[in-house]
Amino acid sequence: MGILSTVGVVAVAPNALCETAEPVRVYSQVVDDAADGQLDDYSLLEAGLIASGISDVEQLADYKNRFEELAVVLGKQLPADPAAPAAAEKAFRFLHERLLTGNYLSECTEVQHAFDRGDYNCVSATLLYQVLCRRHGLAPIAVATTTHVRSRFAEHDMDVETTCDDWFTVRREDPSVQFLRSNLQTTRELSDVQLVGKVFYNRGVSLLESRHFPEALELLETSLQLDPNDSLAVENWCAALNNWALTECDAKRYEHAVELIEKGLAGDSAYAPLLANDLHVHQKWAMALCQQQQFARAAEVLGQAHVRRPDVSLFDQGRFAVYRQWAAVLFADQEYDRAWQLFEETAATHKARPELLEYQSQALEQAVDDLIESGNKSAATDFVQAGLRRLPNHAALLEQQRRLTKGTL
Repeated sequence: MGILSTVGVVAVAPNALCETAEPVRVYSQVVDDAADGQLDDYSLLEAGLIASGISDVEQLADYKNRFEELAVVLGKQLPADPAAPAAAEKAFRFLHERLLTGNYLSECTEVQHAFDRGDYNCVSATLLYQVLCRRHGLAPIAVATTTHVRSRFAEHDMDVETTCDDWFTVRREDPSVQFLRSNLQTTRELSDVQLVGKVFYNRGVSLLESRHFPEALELLETSLQLDPNDSLAVENWCAALNNWALTECDAKRYEHAVELIEKGLAGDSAYAPLLANDLHVHQKWAMALCQQQQFARAAEVLGQAHVRRPDVSLFDQGRFAVYRQWAAVLFADQEYDRAWQLFEETAATHKARPELLEYQSQALEQAVDDLIESGNKSAATDFVQAGLRRLPNHAALLEQQRRLTKGTL
């Protein structure tokens, strides 16, 4: 199927969300808000919930209020200095004791699942931890490896694995776990906008796994709007287009398959599966068109691909294979005028290409042989003479004339 990798992943005014918006499109408002790289009209919590698929204003308000109630309770338990590492640990333990009470599930990106059943992954857990900490004056940042997200307190050189409910105990008992994260793992800092992008990304990958290609593609494209530097999202966007194209090819919807491949290659011209399947789909399409005797369209399809990728032999040489089949059918049906016209038109298009004479010679030889095998050598002679009257000095026709004259057939 191609690359598939998920990132196991406050008070908000209800009127920030347009109540008349279509539910499936409401997240576009968050994307518009994030266009400048930051969230202005939405909190991180609300943006995360909307990215998770929550569009109903009342639902959003309910989740917000439930979170605010928890935040108030935590505020009464924090130490006097909320900026101390102890406060970060207290917030972490509180989050796992009061909200993240279910199971870690790598596919559980949607933030609402933490409220509804306590389940989470590293994206949703990190997002909720970020919001809870900031509510009380702490300032963690989100960081990402290729396939994982966690929180970090840079001023304390302290990473927090938000999915590990006994993380602070592990960290104290084995300081090497922090050294590994600080010094041996490559990470990049995520803004709030990029963290929300991870929610869209993971949902897109889940839909890609279940072969819901249009919906997966839309979510992956949204994630890339929020985080254009997410290389894994780019790869999975390409994979979505590639896998959808193969599905369309299998269903004989070749034109749409090619459109998907062209879109993917426009985004990443070096993505190997798309490059390979570009050939596969075009070959299947051209063969299907030839079987339907739509030879002109088959040659056109390969010609368009050749303009885009002139280095690919299939797109170049395949056209001459189509011409040969086309000419053979015309000769077999005794549509000689159309066959000679095909010779003339392809000669004008391809001029002195050696493949031109090769396909014409093969088609003529087959036509002459078929007439001879049917016991009609005189018809073969008449056929060649008629061709020479239309195309005097045509090399392939002259060769067939010599064969007939010498009786070597």
